[in-house]
Amino acid sequence: MKSRIFSSVTGCVRTVSGVCAVLLAFTADSTGRQFSPSSAASSVAGNEDGYVSRFDESAPPKHKTSGFFFGKPARNSPSKQLAYAKELEREGRYAKAGKAYNALVRKWGASREAAEAQYGVARMAEKRGKELEAFREYQYLLENYNLSMVDGANLTNILQRQFAAANTLRAQLGTGFIGLFEPSVDTVAGMFRRIASSAPAWDKADDCMFMRGLSYETMKKYVDALYEYEDLASRYPDSELRGDALYRAAVCRYVLAMKSPRDGKTMRNAVVAMGLALRNDPSHKFAKFTALHMDELNEKLAEMAFEKAEFYDTIRKNPSAALIAYQTFLNEFPESSFSEKARQRVKELSPVEHSFIPD
Repeated sequence: MKSRIFSSVTGCVRTVSGVCAVLLAFTADSTGRQFSPSSAASSVAGNEDGYVSRFDESAPPKHKTSGFFFGKPARNSPSKQLAYAKELEREGRYAKAGKAYNALVRKWGASREAAEAQYGVARMAEKRGKELEAFREYQYLLENYNLSMVDGANLTNILQRQFAAANTLRAQLGTGFIGLFEPSVDTVAGMFRRIASSAPAWDKADDCMFMRGLSYETMKKYVDALYEYEDLASRYPDSELRGDALYRAAVCRYVLAMKSPRDGKTMRNAVVAMGLALRNDPSHKFAKFTALHMDELNEKLAEMAFEKAEFYDTIRKNPSAALIAYQTFLNEFPESSFSEKARQRVKELSPVEHSFIPD
């Protein structure tokens, strides 16, 4: 009897363990981003930052084909279906017009009318305020059709429409209730990334990178944000946005430093970023704010260095190590509020004939 009970319990445990493993695997697959050790190995558009999106919401729809029951065209030729869709559009029936245009693309995707119909699909989504859907449909147009076959469409026009859609969604970040009813920051950043990938020489490619940084910064993903800002400053040294990008990167590094008040490396990185921003544009609107916070972090670094010297001095009772630490402190922070006390201890700890007190 006991052996039967034991076998049943063991079987249940194995079943539960299997279910948990499946759930954990599903959760891992649902994160949306997975680090890739080599960004160069990724061939997915827009993954130059070393991350691979498992489900990229900014990607265009998969290759369109006609369905068995739904999405069938209402007319028996692409020219008639296009005329039908245009009539629905003129009547202001944008949802139905979009479906009619889409039915043409699905049924006669290789026809001359298909490119114009795909343009119609994107425009109808745009007219209905479906920014993400419009963006994806415009991307499908760019990747599958020759724009010369579409009246009134060109690459710049499409990119501008996509940029406007992405920027509209960016403005909605952080406005939802606990993350509900707002787009994903990775989706918005992916939209800007995809635009730049479609046309890296476009005159707003640097804007796209800056907007990615703003998107991440809005959602307090400061590491992602500063990466975008610093990358912009490096890739586009002549960009009008370079100064803004350097200052915003400095702000992000300052926030990270304040979150880790005992992390000297993070603080030093922030000080370096602030110094770079100030040297690049000392008259920038953020310059005064940045200089104040740079002084604040330098004082915190000085305090940490002084505490290290005091540790050798008063806790470890090691005069030689304390003397070296105080002198190192004075070399690095000669104007700190702790400097006078450090000079006094150097005098007290130094042999008279070998004493050295940094100014």
